[in-house]
Amino acid sequence: MDDPPARYPALARKHLCDAKLFATRNELIGAMRFLRGGVIGEVGVRAGDFSEFLLRTVKPSRFVAFDTFAMHEFTFAFGRPTAKLFGGKTHLEFYRERFSSRGEQVVIEPGWSHAGLARQTDGSFDLVYLDAGRHYEIVKHDIEIAKTKIKEDGILVFASYMMFDHQIDEPLGVVPAVNELVVREEWKVFGFSLQKEMYCNIAVRR
Repeated sequence: MDDPPARYPALARKHLCDAKLFATRNELIGAMRFLRGGVIGEVGVRAGDFSEFLLRTVKPSRFVAFDTFAMHEFTFAFGRPTAKLFGGKTHLEFYRERFSSRGEQVVIEPGWSHAGLARQTDGSFDLVYLDAGRHYEIVKHDIEIAKTKIKEDGILVFASYMMFDHQIDEPLGVVPAVNELVVREEWKVFGFSLQKEMYCNIAVRR
């Protein structure tokens, strides 16, 4: 996978005029209670802990979970054996069972994020939370699709807004891709959250 570009635009004061700083991503999402009853997408759901938080906090009428759901194919995830994490089930079986009581409120889209996003109706989401591929070309591709799927006043939130992942010793492309969107298309930063070990989140809107 290619490294992120060496040159990319920097955010300016005009992009941050109404931005708020939060201690955690939970507090960032908590400030979006005005989205209650809307439609939310989460790209990269893992075991569903943050999905649970989004559902409980924003209370969407519809929640779409995008993931390859292939984590069970790895021996370990988050320092735990995946067989124990998913109770011997596949990733998809575990996630589907976890949210089975939600009925039609939760829609599961297995597969690559760009393909799942592309199947959604344009302008139908109030919020899309992106926490899947973090290489520049992948993030850029997800952005190009996701921005067409949110409403005119919708919000995109990006996890791991950082230049380098110190845990896996790998450069990331989230910052360049997000900055290009904000600067070139004159978007605004709604909020920025610090996070444990600086896995920061940034929320942007038109």
